[in-house]
Amino acid sequence: MAMQEALRTIRAIDFALLSPTEVRKYSVAEITQPETYDEDGMPVQGGLMDYRLGTLDAGQECGTCGSAASGPGLAASSVSRVSGAPSTASSAIAA
Repeated sequence: MAMQEALRTIRAIDFALLSPTEVRKYSVAEITQPETYDEDGMPVQGGLMDYRLGTLDAGQECGTCGSAASGPGLAASSVSRVSGAPSTASSAIAA
């Protein structure tokens, strides 16, 4: 196939925000720990580098789907309270 035939024009991209309920629905893990890594340098379960969110390390597998570091990364949720009002944040690790 010629290079000219392989090119496509992107006409539009839509972005949207998920509601707190949707974030929790699609989350594979809840961020509950302030630590990222343990004393041995391994990701803490419930931390920001939890293997259930995907991995950036070559040779490691995602704790959710089993794919290697080339996977898309997965979402997590965290509920925090600021001035007594709950708020939901989401996080994704892109591999």
